[in-house]
Amino acid sequence: LAAHYERGDLSDAVLLDPSLSAAELYAKLTAVKGIGPWSAHMYQMFGLLQPDIFPTGDLGVRNGIKEAFGLRGAGKNGALDEKRDKEKLEAAMAPFAPYRSLAAWYMWRCADTPSF
Repeated sequence: LAAHYERGDLSDAVLLDPSLSAAELYAKLTAVKGIGPWSAHMYQMFGLLQPDIFPTGDLGVRNGIKEAFGLRGAGKNGALDEKRDKEKLEAAMAPFAPYRSLAAWYMWRCADTPSF
C-alpha cells in the first residue's frame, strides 16, 4: 500500500475523489497486493457510503440471497457460489440497482435471522 502511495497511484485525494466511478476506484484498490474484492467493496460501502455496491464475494450476502429468494446454487448443499452462480446473484440483485448496498445490508439481515 505504501508503495502505491509513494508512486502516486493512490493518495488520500484519490481515495476520496468523487469524480472516480465505483469501477475505477475498485480497480485502483484491487491493484494493491492484499486488497481484494471484498475489502474494496467494504471500503466503498462503509467508508465512502457508495449506494450501488454489490459485494458478491461476501458469504453473508450470498446466504441472504439464497434465503430471501429461495435460490439453490452450485456450491456444497446448494450454496450460492461467487463465480459459478454469478448470473443468479446478479439477476436477484438487479431490481435493487442503484441501491444494491442497501439491499446487501438487508441480505445480511436475512442471513442472520433464524426464523426467516
